[in-house]
Amino acid sequence: MRQDETPKPVSSESGTSKVFKFPMHTGREPIDLAEWPVVTLAHAPIRGRVVIENVLGADADGNGIPQGWELALRDAALGAPIAGDQDVYVAIMALLHETDFRQRVLRITRADLCRVLEWQPSDKKYLRIQQSLSRFRNVTYKGTNIFKDRTTRERFGYIEFGFVDSFAFSDRPPKRAKGADQPELPLSYLRLADEFLILCRHAHLKLIDLDFYRSLSRPETRWLFRFLDKNLYKRNEYRIGLSKLRRKQGLPSTLDPKYIKRDHQPRLEELKTKGFLREFRFEKGSDRDDPWQLWVAKDPAFALRRGARKLSGMEPTEDTKPTPEKRSATNSALLESGSISPAAELVRYFHQKFPGAAGSIGSKSEIAKATELLARCEGDVVKAKHCVDWTRTGAERTNFGIQHFSALLLNGYPERALAALAAEQTRAVEVRKRQDEDDMKDAYNTWLRQEVARRDGALDSAEHERMIAEALVELRAGRTGLTFSKIPEEMQRRIAESKMRRKLGRELPSFDEWAASRGPGVSISPAA
Repeated sequence: MRQDETPKPVSSESGTSKVFKFPMHTGREPIDLAEWPVVTLAHAPIRGRVVIENVLGADADGNGIPQGWELALRDAALGAPIAGDQDVYVAIMALLHETDFRQRVLRITRADLCRVLEWQPSDKKYLRIQQSLSRFRNVTYKGTNIFKDRTTRERFGYIEFGFVDSFAFSDRPPKRAKGADQPELPLSYLRLADEFLILCRHAHLKLIDLDFYRSLSRPETRWLFRFLDKNLYKRNEYRIGLSKLRRKQGLPSTLDPKYIKRDHQPRLEELKTKGFLREFRFEKGSDRDDPWQLWVAKDPAFALRRGARKLSGMEPTEDTKPTPEKRSATNSALLESGSISPAAELVRYFHQKFPGAAGSIGSKSEIAKATELLARCEGDVVKAKHCVDWTRTGAERTNFGIQHFSALLLNGYPERALAALAAEQTRAVEVRKRQDEDDMKDAYNTWLRQEVARRDGALDSAEHERMIAEALVELRAGRTGLTFSKIPEEMQRRIAESKMRRKLGRELPSFDEWAASRGPGVSISPAA
């Protein structure tokens, strides 16, 4: 048996220990680490320094207060933490939250980190965890006017700290001779940097909703949830420039806004579908350097859920586990037999989403109502569950109390829920269609440049010079010919070469002709 497969207490250097209980539902992190990147959202390690600069208001003399964040690397070949490493960071913060940030050495295994994230332990997951920890150990975070002391409310002018100090994992349980001393460090452990723990004890802490975090499909969406959750705390709306958002992700801000919008559209759609956001849109702003902005509004139902917790960074005010299901002769037989009908499954799902509601799985009246809801959903259990989710959100928004399954069928909830689902699916199709069109146009432009370059290269030197001379004559005889004749000859030749290439491109198929020739269902690649 591997050591990773046996649960162990987590020990601090002072000898105290704490046994972790799984599953975990909440964690905490310094609130500013949800704003400034602990990881970059790159999919391959960035090999150089990552520097982000900002201006934080003005001081008493009217001078801008500089704000900066840097990820400095010890080994450039290893690179900075990537998007997927965020999961390991969140798991560690959940474990530290359980220790109240008092234990520097966590006596944990890779399997423990998998349990926090609800991953199935495997060699592939273990390797991913080790690589993530290596990258975290490779980086030093440097912040200027980033963090505030939660007691004095003073900003740390400059702070430098690491995250992971050292770690080790063993595939076998420890063996000690009888009477031998306990080793100074366990065979599997994770040791955090002192400065990081001190920062956690003094900084403002933000709650991490692990249940919602784990439900999201992509690392980029999970990062966006942490970032927006921080910025929508105590406010209903938030707006940020797209270039600034890219910088906060540790990525270059020079990307064309249309691609930033394309990348973020599905992430925002998922956050909206799962009830975190009520609405979002991309707007034209007044900042010349950052002309496009993202505007988001949080969903009140999600805010109500968070209202059941204490202030940011504190424990939940009550256990978030659903109320135990009421037992009866009927539902006990169903549960023990293991064969549950779609209607009974739907009733069970209802009680998971509405803890404390009356009724039980075996109630004939509730199963009859569930059967009716399934009939309205054409027998589709997924659609019926969507109706339950949508009704829960709608009921919370209007303060309508749902106490029985039959209430799901009131107020036109099923029809409205199915209409909302159809609209979401239509929007998703339209978004995907626009993305495909953009990708197709990018592929066409790449193909066109390559084909023109190929034809240009196939010309002999005499024909090449003849076509440039012909272009020069046309440019000098044109409406702006007098101005053109006054610019340097080198610049004239470059403009003529560009005109010549456009002329070569006129002989090639237009975008519509090129797209039609590819036929439906052809994959798109830039080199097409």
